[in-house]
Amino acid sequence: MKEIPGMIDIYFDKLYRNDRMAEPCSIGIPVREGELWNTDTLRLYQAGRRLPLQAKVTSRHRDGSVRFLFLRFLADLPGNKG
Repeated sequence: MKEIPGMIDIYFDKLYRNDRMAEPCSIGIPVREGELWNTDTLRLYQAGRRLPLQAKVTSRHRDGSVRFLFLRFLADLPGNKG
Protein backbone atom coordinates (compact mmCIF):
# COMPACT_ATOMS: atom_id res chain seq x y z
CA MET A 1 0.00 0.00 0.00
CA LYS A 2 1.30 3.46 -0.87
CA GLU A 3 2.30 5.53 2.16
CA ILE A 4 0.16 8.64 2.44
CA PRO A 5 1.51 11.74 4.24
CA GLY A 6 -0.24 12.09 7.58
CA MET A 7 -1.41 8.47 7.57
CA ILE A 8 -1.32 6.62 10.89
CA ASP A 9 -2.06 3.04 11.89
CA ILE A 10 -4.48 2.34 14.74
CA TYR A 11 -4.01 -0.79 16.86
CA PHE A 12 -6.23 -2.34 19.52
CA ASP A 13 -5.20 -4.80 22.21
CA LYS A 14 -6.60 -8.31 22.10
CA LEU A 15 -10.01 -7.78 23.67
CA TYR A 16 -12.28 -10.77 23.10
CA ARG A 17 -12.19 -14.46 22.35
CA ASN A 18 -14.73 -14.12 19.50
CA ASP A 19 -14.78 -11.78 16.51
CA ARG A 20 -16.58 -8.49 17.08
CA MET A 21 -18.15 -7.10 13.92
CA ALA A 22 -18.94 -3.38 13.64
CA GLU A 23 -17.69 -2.77 17.18
CA PRO A 24 -18.15 0.88 18.30
CA CYS A 25 -14.69 2.40 18.85
CA SER A 26 -13.44 5.83 19.84
CA ILE A 27 -9.96 7.33 20.05
CA GLY A 28 -8.27 10.67 20.53
CA ILE A 29 -5.47 11.67 18.17
CA PRO A 30 -2.96 14.54 18.47
CA VAL A 31 -2.13 16.39 15.24
CA ARG A 32 1.00 18.44 14.42
CA GLU A 33 0.58 22.18 13.99
CA GLY A 34 -0.28 23.17 10.41
CA GLU A 35 -0.99 19.58 9.29
CA LEU A 36 -4.81 19.55 9.31
CA TRP A 37 -7.29 22.43 9.14
CA ASN A 38 -10.66 20.61 9.10
CA THR A 39 -12.09 17.10 9.16
CA ASP A 40 -13.47 17.10 5.59
CA THR A 41 -10.54 15.09 4.20
CA LEU A 42 -10.31 12.49 6.97
CA ARG A 43 -10.81 8.87 5.91
CA LEU A 44 -10.53 5.67 7.93
CA TYR A 45 -9.91 2.29 6.27
CA GLN A 46 -9.77 -1.28 7.51
CA ALA A 47 -8.41 -3.90 5.11
CA GLY A 48 -9.02 -1.54 2.19
CA ARG A 49 -12.64 -0.89 3.16
CA ARG A 50 -13.67 2.65 4.13
CA LEU A 51 -15.31 2.82 7.57
CA PRO A 52 -18.07 5.19 8.70
CA LEU A 53 -16.40 7.93 10.74
CA GLN A 54 -17.47 10.76 13.03
CA ALA A 55 -14.68 13.24 13.73
CA LYS A 56 -14.75 16.12 16.20
CA VAL A 57 -12.05 18.76 16.63
CA THR A 58 -11.52 19.15 20.38
CA SER A 59 -8.65 21.67 20.33
CA ARG A 60 -6.82 23.94 17.86
CA HIS A 61 -3.28 25.31 17.62
CA ARG A 62 -2.62 29.08 17.70
CA ASP A 63 -2.54 29.16 13.89
CA GLY A 64 -6.06 27.64 13.77
CA SER A 65 -5.00 24.16 12.65
CA VAL A 66 -6.34 21.08 14.43
CA ARG A 67 -4.48 20.10 17.64
CA PHE A 68 -6.62 17.17 18.87
CA LEU A 69 -9.27 15.01 17.20
CA PHE A 70 -11.84 12.69 18.75
CA LEU A 71 -12.85 9.92 16.34
CA ARG A 72 -15.81 7.53 16.57
CA PHE A 73 -16.14 4.63 14.16
CA LEU A 74 -17.26 1.02 13.71
CA ALA A 75 -14.46 -1.53 13.26
CA ASP A 76 -14.29 -5.30 12.91
CA LEU A 77 -12.09 -6.63 15.75
CA PRO A 78 -10.80 -10.18 15.24
CA GLY A 79 -11.04 -12.52 18.22
CA ASN A 80 -7.82 -13.51 20.01
CA LYS A 81 -5.71 -11.13 17.91
CA GLY A 82 -4.17 -7.75 18.69
